[in-house]
Amino acid sequence: MTLGIAWFRYEFTLDLAIDSLPLVAQALIAVDDDFDFYVNGKFLLGNHDHGGADDIFFVDFLSDLQNGENVLAIRGIDGWSDTTGIDRDYERVLFDGHISTVPEPATLALLGIGFVGLGVIFRRYKNL
Repeated sequence: MTLGIAWFRYEFTLDLAIDSLPLVAQALIAVDDDFDFYVNGKFLLGNHDHGGADDIFFVDFLSDLQNGENVLAIRGIDGWSDTTGIDRDYERVLFDGHISTVPEPATLALLGIGFVGLGVIFRRYKNL
């Protein structure tokens, strides 16, 4: 069996106030053939069934993020057998991640004032 290994990594900084902690940190991963997913060096999810990228894996990594520097990494593993006669050299790594934060109280207050203002405007037009 011949193996090819490729690493993909994404570095980013979370510079958050204490009252703006991340609310959501999730990803969908599909890799042909196998993979390992790491957040800040910690192994979170892997698939080693030597199969295709038909399966999509969901991972929530909120508890593994930190304020400051963060690294998401995927180790993609291409394994194909010379004895099967099947050439599996077309490989892919698909990653769709989403991180969102809770707005600061001042931002929520401004949004609230804006919605109240819109309500007043719509009520005036409704009464005309």
